[in-house]
Amino acid sequence: MTNHTNWTGDLTEGATIFIATQNGQFSKCRVESVRDRYFSVEGIEREFDKLNACSVDGLLHSYPDDFESRENFGLCQQKNRLMSLQIDSLSLQQVQHMLAGLELARKRYGFQYRGSKADDTNQKGRLAMSIDDSLHPIQIAYILAGLKLSLLQTEVNHDC
Repeated sequence: MTNHTNWTGDLTEGATIFIATQNGQFSKCRVESVRDRYFSVEGIEREFDKLNACSVDGLLHSYPDDFESRENFGLCQQKNRLMSLQIDSLSLQQVQHMLAGLELARKRYGFQYRGSKADDTNQKGRLAMSIDDSLHPIQIAYILAGLKLSLLQTEVNHDC
């Protein structure tokens, strides 16, 4: 992330900020109170140092409500959505569209392919093997776009 220097100097009570944990999770939060050297965030017991924008124990980092932080927050939400999908509950059409999205990302951006390239009959297993923490945000976007397209196609087919 970009080095956000001195952004906490203008921090006000009620402001929106983003908190990043050590494992990369991003949360959108509100500032509860601001003092000379420290500020507190709703729902978090630890205070944050205004000089380095970190919690006093150094485990949490805060970021301003700017484009880059909102983008990272959105990417984190997409990744969490993809990781929490119950693949077994998806239809074969949804899985095929998601695999097609993954294949498009591979062809367009040269990402490595995980899982079997063969046309195996267990497409749900192939999708499950492909979804892990090492996916690039572009791959995640393409997979979720495939899912969205399959849902839209299902709606169009029902309307006909």
